[in-house]
Order: sequence, then structure tokens, then C-alpha cells
Amino acid sequence: MKPKGLLLACALLLFHGPALAETIVKLGVLTDLSGPYSDLSGKGSVIATQMAAEDFKKQHPDFKIDVISADHQNKPDIGSALVYAAALVGVLLIAGVRWLHLAVFAVVAVVLALSVLWWLPSAGMPVLKGYQTSRLTGFFHPDQDPRGSTYNVTQSITAVGSGGPTGRGVVGATQTSLDFLPEHATDFVFASLAEQRGFFGAGFLLMLYLLVVWRGLKAVASARDPYSAIVAGGIVFALLFQIFVNVGMTIGIAPVTGIPLPLVSVGGSSMIANLLAIGVLQAIYVRGRGRTRIARW
Repeated sequence: MKPKGLLLACALLLFHGPALAETIVKLGVLTDLSGPYSDLSGKGSVIATQMAAEDFKKQHPDFKIDVISADHQNKPDIGSALVYAAALVGVLLIAGVRWLHLAVFAVVAVVLALSVLWWLPSAGMPVLKGYQTSRLTGFFHPDQDPRGSTYNVTQSITAVGSGGPTGRGVVGATQTSLDFLPEHATDFVFASLAEQRGFFGAGFLLMLYLLVVWRGLKAVASARDPYSAIVAGGIVFALLFQIFVNVGMTIGIAPVTGIPLPLVSVGGSSMIANLLAIGVLQAIYVRGRGRTRIARW
């Protein structure tokens, strides 16, 4: 077994008991067993781990193990890049960049978009991957393949519409409970919420987000120096962009990008990043408020 797996198992043995540590040990052994299969396919460790898992199940039928496909590891994270771009726009606006410079920036962005989406593919040099092209074409033509490329969005819109004013409840939300709605805990969590809690529940969540954005704008207005205001503005724009894109893709007004819903979607890295961002906003607000009190005194 590899040293990293052994160290992780020891740490879990100390803090979470021997059962969980034993599971990690078995998973570490499984990773090592995938070595003989690693040269059988270009996908490398993905297929290797799946083949090793099948052999492990045959040898240990009482041990339950689920193999999760890792094909997404080879896909670029376009969603995070778009969030950074939104934060950049917010930073530029708060910093007071000249409108001429913003116009030049917008023209460059449009030229790049046209090159990626139109000019380069027409010249036989496609830039986007196949799944990215399918998402874009599915966004502009949502009815072209309801059982294929647009299945997720179709089921999401159905879930949102079936919620009605007050929702169908956890048990009655068949789109979610019967797994017709894919990724209902991560990418399409808003659709699951709308189905279970209805229009009023989804509206209440959006009102809470509006409160967070409003408090973030107050932090921008009360920042004690330009740098703090710029940082706060970038964070607010990034949060607002994530909310708009995630909610928009669940109801069909934005393409599917995989951007999580802040503070709601399941995911450790997204939750930690958003909590850190809100903590920075709170620090900026507290520091700016302290300066205002000193000035009044």
C-alpha cells in the first residue's frame, strides 16, 4: 500500500474509529491493485480502477464498493473560469476604469467568443470539446434531443414546473426521489428545491441571496480604502454570477456549465471558498464601520 494511503488510514483510525480506517486501507489496496491494468487504455487510471474494482468484488463479495466514473477529470473547468471573469468585471467597474477601456475589453471578449464559436470551427480548427458544443447547441435548441444532450435541462424544467406554488414535499417530489433529475444535490439542486418547496420556497431562497448581495454592497460602500472596496466588489459580482448562472441553467435561460449554487450545492471546495469569501466581506465591513465610528467620534 502507498504511504499516503497508510497515513490517511492511521489518521482516520485515531479520529473516526477502526471501521472507517479499514475501509480506507481497502481502498488504498484497490488503488495499488489497479497497477497491472493501467496500460490497457488511454484513459489510464479510470478504467484501471474499474477493472481492479471488479476483481476485488469477486474476491470479496461481502465488501460493498461503488466505482464512480472519473471521465470529468479530463474536462476543463469552464465554469470556474467564467466566475473569475465575472469577478474581473466587478473589479474593473469598482476600480473606476474608463469606459473606453471597458469598451475595448468588451470588443476583445466578443472577438474571442466569435473566434471560438464560429470562425475557427468554420476553418476546420474546432476549439471546444464535443460535450461543450452539445451543451451550447442544446441551450439554443432545447427540444432537439430531450433524451440525450438536453435531458438534464428538460428534467430540471419539469421538476421546477411540477413544484407549483407550495411544492410537492420530499416524498412526493418524484423527479428527485426517483432520480429522473440528475445531479439533484449539486448542479441542479435549485430544481430539486423548487420541486419540493415550490415557488414560495424557491423565492424565499432567492430573497436570502438578495440579502447577502445587499450586505455585500454595503461592505463595498463602507470600505475604508479603495483596495478593500475593489476586493469586496469582485466577491459580490462572483457570488451574483454563480447564483444567476446556476438558477438560470435549471430553468433553461443559461447554458449548463456546472457552476454550483453558493452555500446550497453539495461540495466541500465550493462551500469553503464561498464561506471564505463571505468572511472577507465581513472583515471589510467591520474595518470600514470601525473607521466610520472613529470619524464620528
